[in-house]
Order: sequence, then structure tokens, then C-alpha cells
Amino acid sequence: MAWIRNALVMPPEPLDDELRQRLLEVAKAVAAERSWTWREPVEISVANRIPVKREWDILTNAMSRGCNIRMRIRESDLTVLSAGFAPR
Repeated sequence: MAWIRNALVMPPEPLDDELRQRLLEVAKAVAAERSWTWREPVEISVANRIPVKREWDILTNAMSRGCNIRMRIRESDLTVLSAGFAPR
């Protein structure tokens, strides 16, 4: 179980541009499908650091309250695990 402890303590790998673009494409497609307003800036942070199960949180309109989209996407297959919209 030492690898789990190390995975949680060690800083995550930096998000490369290719992965960032793929995550944004998936998130924008879900937002468009559900007719949600997409606003910049977008913040992407790691939600689960274990390499096999790495998940990313995406938050739109990150500097403001309201009109935010929050999604969690699994890195391995780009599946949207959860998605929500806060209109105000």
C-alpha cells in the first residue's frame, strides 16, 4: 500500500497541452449537448492522483460565482463521471 500513500503525497504530473485539449473538447461537447453556457476562464485540477484512476475536475467561469459548469472526467477513457451547472 506504500504506492497509494506515495501517489497521494507526491505532486501530480503537469497537465500537458494535448490532454488539456482533449479534456476541454469532451467538456465543451457535454456543455453544448445540455445547452449550458460556457465561460472562460477554465480551471482544470487533478481530483484523483492515483495513476490508474486519475480523474480531472473542470470548472468554467472559475473567477466568479454563478454560471459555472463543474465536471469530473476520467483520464483513461475520457468518461464524464459527473457534471453540473450552477446558473447563479
